[in-house]
Amino acid sequence: KNEDFAISCALKFTTQSFQYGGTEIVSYSTSSGFKVATAAQGYGSSSLDWSNPSNGYIIDGLYATASLNSGAISQSTQLILFTYGNTIPNSAVIDGAEVKLTCMAMSSSGNNFVTDTLVSLFDGVVVSGSHESSSIHWGTSSVSTYIFGSPTSSWGLSLTPSYINSANFGVTVQPIVHATDNNNAAYIDDVSVIVYYT
Repeated sequence: KNEDFAISCALKFTTQSFQYGGTEIVSYSTSSGFKVATAAQGYGSSSLDWSNPSNGYIIDGLYATASLNSGAISQSTQLILFTYGNTIPNSAVIDGAEVKLTCMAMSSSGNNFVTDTLVSLFDGVVVSGSHESSSIHWGTSSVSTYIFGSPTSSWGLSLTPSYINSANFGVTVQPIVHATDNNNAAYIDDVSVIVYYT
């Protein structure tokens, strides 16, 4: 029970500190806990579309999939996940947000690999703010989890409770699939969001 309580606290609170008159002041941010989407769709123009986009809701071994035949390299259409069900108090100040991406590739060897080229927030109309991505090649033996943003990252936006709580609030992910040598695919199992606020 003590371990469960500690885990719950770790999910709900983070600390920030600053100096005032030579004294370190520690403030505590509340978090929403990781939320999962309840709606998803592929968006954009590409020869590499997503099948079963709603499988990217939650970690369950079912995947949103973008498959590419051998001899090609292509950036996928955007996979947009939204309607996260946040209920941040209207009086809160948003400190930051993190996106957790759980994914894997069919192949990561030689000239075959998958990496993300875009991870960004979405307001229901356009991709907004800063574009996060990494140069990491997605793993193949099992799903891997990558974190984008931080408890103090605003993603280049003026985040507000109304923005976060909107049913249109979401995340867009867009990998590039290298299938130079053999068929390859990007698999996404989960794209969840945690919001920190005071």
